[in-house]
Amino acid sequence: MEKHNANWIETHERITQAVFKLWETTPLNRITIHAVCEEAHINRSTFYVHFDNIYSVTDEAVNKAHADLLEFCVRSAQNIKNPQSLNKTVMDFLQLVQDSSYYYRMYFKHMHDLPFEVGGKIYTQLYDSLAVPYGYSHPDTTHVELNFMLASFEAATAMALSQWIDNDFADSKEQVARVIAREPLLENLARSRA
Repeated sequence: MEKHNANWIETHERITQAVFKLWETTPLNRITIHAVCEEAHINRSTFYVHFDNIYSVTDEAVNKAHADLLEFCVRSAQNIKNPQSLNKTVMDFLQLVQDSSYYYRMYFKHMHDLPFEVGGKIYTQLYDSLAVPYGYSHPDTTHVELNFMLASFEAATAMALSQWIDNDFADSKEQVARVIAREPLLENLARSRA
């Protein structure tokens, strides 16, 4: 049974990677199931065991990446106790991005920010775990300023990740982690808990 599950998971992942690989050169609405099957070395019926259509592949990948980001945010809020734990948490996040590089490569090719829509789960978690503690430490900071700081954090993190991915992860995770960990909201959280 375990071997069957492992094969199913491996095939599922191959299909997802095939779609994202094809998406590098072909608009999503022009990718055919036939092309995906050839790229993934599967037959059409196998594709339909895993997915309904091409968009269900990308939707699942987006939902998984968003769930991973939300879990990271929740874990970060709990795990950051000092600057050293901040660095480890950021390193874990970078590993998550590297492990899903096919998704993030295409995401940043088509988008230029992270999926932190205002009012969404990830944004709310980040606001509560990063901006609120900053506001407590700096009581003269307004709600508007905290929103701008969170937007700045998102943009800076997205740019760092995009560049790291574009360079095929040539820079070490440690270097990228140090840059992200220097964001004022993260630094404040680590200092306030030290």
